Amino acid sequence: MISPYVQQQVRVTVKLFYALNLTDGNLEDPRGDGVNARKLGQDASYTAEVDGRRYKVLERHYALAAEKSGALALAPVTFRGHALNPNDLNSFFSRGRAVTAQAPALTLDVRARPPASGSDAWLPAQSLDLAAEGIDASTQARVGEPLTLTLRLKAQGLGFEQLPELKLPKIDGADVYPDKETTQNRDDGTWQSGERERKFAIVPNRPGALTIPALSLAWWDTAHDRAASAELVAHTLSVAAASADTRGADTKKDTSTPAPANARATASSEPVVTSNSADAGSGAWRMLAVAALGLWLVTLAAWIYTARRGSAARHPPHDSTNAAAADEASSIRAARRAFAEACVRDDASACARTLLAWARARGVSVRTLGELAQLVIDPSQRDALLVLERALYGEESGAAASTTGLGAQLARAFNQDIRLPVTARSARTPSPLPPLYPFVVRKDGTAGR
Repeated sequence: MISPYVQQQVRVTVKLFYALNLTDGNLEDPRGDGVNARKLGQDASYTAEVDGRRYKVLERHYALAAEKSGALALAPVTFRGHALNPNDLNSFFSRGRAVTAQAPALTLDVRARPPASGSDAWLPAQSLDLAAEGIDASTQARVGEPLTLTLRLKAQGLGFEQLPELKLPKIDGADVYPDKETTQNRDDGTWQSGERERKFAIVPNRPGALTIPALSLAWWDTAHDRAASAELVAHTLSVAAASADTRGADTKKDTSTPAPANARATASSEPVVTSNSADAGSGAWRMLAVAALGLWLVTLAAWIYTARRGSAARHPPHDSTNAAAADEASSIRAARRAFAEACVRDDASACARTLLAWARARGVSVRTLGELAQLVIDPSQRDALLVLERALYGEESGAAASTTGLGAQLARAFNQDIRLPVTARSARTPSPLPPLYPFVVRKDGTAGR
């Protein structure tokens, strides 16, 4: 009797031996209460000799997994079909006579999950591999520039549905943006293999040491009947500060005009009254000094009143200014995050949509990549926009066009911000035509129509 663990793959082979001329037939799949059966590979056909008689053989393989422990009886696998009788001429004009065959019943003694397997996800596999690529200790990192880490999980003897979702813990000193996970099941005719893959965009947000933490996944090695663990070691990177050009571009955004220095000095100056010691006893000079002081105080009060009224007229209330600035910053962050995720996926169409959304969040009224290319002042950004435009609308655009590496080029070119002239925010007037590619950036940072 076979004794697999619960949810462990059991390989079952069904062979049909026949020495008849079959016209049709149906071979049932193995079935039982609480059993999942999956066909592996293609059927094999060959001939074999049994007890001196030659047979044709149909061979088929299945992967079975029990959902509960205990004794499990499988229903007998049955074949039903029709065969021709070579000695009966009338049989050639009919389906032939009905024939059946049945395999012996099969019972499984399914074992429960062993206590030594721990409390994490139960993964009884023939083999399991957890791998990472894209980042190692030699990777060069800079603040604001995304790094792409790809995690892959593959298990022989399990479907991808049984494997846990790939995740990264929070990383101190970086923002992590996971991409959509890809999954698939494969089989080689003997084993099924489940696979999961996921990319993560890791964006350092401060210079210094950045540690990509170690990862561990516990599983049960059914080939040796023991607990096992798949490990990924930690990596520590040195993150450089953002480039000077980018910091310089950010400082151009501050266009506020400080109050004149001389106005501040005048408002805080103290009146100075001097007296001649020789005339100290003169009442006329004392009265003149008091009158001058009073006149100066009246002038100062009038100046302060006028200055305050002018300041209130020029500047909106403090709370509304902060709220508007916070909304604008939130829109810029959401658009920039959506652009970074599109670059990780190498999705040219999504890169174009999110990049234009980012520019609009910056206050620039652009509708096409060509308009944005005319505005940017960084040659590398202009070249990247032209490459993206050719990939989308050139002669080789569409399914035949390769965009591999385009996302990385765009991420490098726009690693910090869109380099725009100071006057670009008000340089363009709204167009009376509807947008060619209307879309919005949602609150979760994704872009869509």
